[in-house]
Amino acid sequence: MKRKLRIKINYYKKIGGKKIKLICSYCGKEFERYAYDIEERNAKYCSLKCSHKGKIIKMPIRNILYKKYWGDKISVNQLAREYKISKGLIYKWFKNMSIPTRSISEAVVISGENMTDEQKKKQIKKLLNGQKSGRSYGGERADIGIYCRSRWEANLCRYYNYTGIKWLYEPKIFYFNDSLLMGKKKIKKGTLSYTPDFYLSELDKWVEVKGHLRYKDKVKLKRFRKYYPEYFAKLEFII
Repeated sequence: MKRKLRIKINYYKKIGGKKIKLICSYCGKEFERYAYDIEERNAKYCSLKCSHKGKIIKMPIRNILYKKYWGDKISVNQLAREYKISKGLIYKWFKNMSIPTRSISEAVVISGENMTDEQKKKQIKKLLNGQKSGRSYGGERADIGIYCRSRWEANLCRYYNYTGIKWLYEPKIFYFNDSLLMGKKKIKKGTLSYTPDFYLSELDKWVEVKGHLRYKDKVKLKRFRKYYPEYFAKLEFII
């Protein structure tokens, strides 16, 4: 450690203690930095405040992002490279803008142009069966004919089939920032939608299967009760 410090001090002496005038990349103000500071830290901003503001990534306009993703069929990986950000942030933008994401099958069809139909089917099946959700495994159930997110949900489908109850799996997404929800305060962060697991059409009942109620789930259900009280009254929990 001492040796590294000695090398640094000698290096600073060598290049001199001169300050160089620079222009702030955010506010345009002139400021001074030492030569070694510019070389080591790549000084672009006059202050920490300007540094924070300059590094904030602005979200693009919803229509532009929607057109790129759905119109031009650009993948999330390509969007992340274009905007020089992580894929996670792209998905956060989609969530904030209420842009629906492509399903696994749609993504495979778009990206696998050189694949045969049989290869696409195999790839979709592999990806679906490879998904995991907590303790329970998501995957396509051959006996039911649909993809379920967990074993509990799949078993409930089998129970409904056995008892003759008509059911629909995740038929509707309830958006909390829907334009039809007049007079409600717009949500800027956190959970923006909720999808109940089942709808029993003959009984006019919504069903939610839960193994563990996390904090995020509690917030989701509180917002569902606030924004859609008439639907929440028909919601039944299986825990």
